[in-house]
Amino acid sequence: MNPGPKLAPIEERFWKLVDVGVRSGECWNYTGATWKGYGQFGVKVGDKWKTMKAHRVSYELLVGPIPEGLQLDHLCRNPRCVNPTHLEPVTNRTNGLRGTSFAAKHAVKTHCNYGHEFTPENTMMSTSPHGWPWRECRKCSGDRLRERADRKVTSRDFVCSTCSRPFNSHRSLCLHTMKVHGIDSKQHGTRSMYTSGCRCKPCRESNGVATRQRAAAKRELVAS
Repeated sequence: MNPGPKLAPIEERFWKLVDVGVRSGECWNYTGATWKGYGQFGVKVGDKWKTMKAHRVSYELLVGPIPEGLQLDHLCRNPRCVNPTHLEPVTNRTNGLRGTSFAAKHAVKTHCNYGHEFTPENTMMSTSPHGWPWRECRKCSGDRLRERADRKVTSRDFVCSTCSRPFNSHRSLCLHTMKVHGIDSKQHGTRSMYTSGCRCKPCRESNGVATRQRAAAKRELVAS
C-alpha cells in the first residue's frame, strides 16, 4: 500500500503560507485558505486531519499553549494576521465587546436613544435570554409603563397637532410631543415629566379621569 507523500513538518508548511513583511511590528498576513476572514490550517492528529485557525497555530508555535477557556483577540483588527504580538488571550465576553457586534456598539453608549444618561440612578440592569447583561433606561421604562396604563383606557380624546396620532390621556400626548417631535416640556409647566409624570393641569385632570376609570372597571370585574 502506498503510504503517500511524506509531509513537511508543521512549522515548515505553516510559515510557507505566512507573509511576515519587512517592517517590525507589521501584520503577518496568512496567504492560505480562509473562512470568514480567518486563516485555516490543516493539522494531522493521529490518522485524522483537523482544521485550526492560523492565528492560533502561530501563537502556539511561538508563544505556547492558549490558556483554557480563553480566545485570541486580534488587537490589530486584521483577522488574517498571525503575528503573536498582535494577539491577546481574553475571555469570550471581552473579545465580543471589543468587536463591532450589536452588543459591542451598545456597551459603549453613555446615553439612551432619548438622551438620558446611563447614571447608576437611571440604569436598570437585567439579563438577556443568552446570559448577557442588559442595560435599560429607568426614565424611559417609567414612561412606557405610564403609556401602557393609558392605553387600557378606551377613550382617545387627545390628538397630536403635528402627526394627528390619538392618545388616551394628556400625559401620553405630552410624552409623545416631547420625545417624537422635540417640543420642550416647559410649555406644560414643569420639567419633572420623566420622574413623576407631567404635572400640568390638563395632565393632572387626565390622570384623575384615567385612575377613576380603571378603578370602576376593576370594581365591575370584582362584582361580576
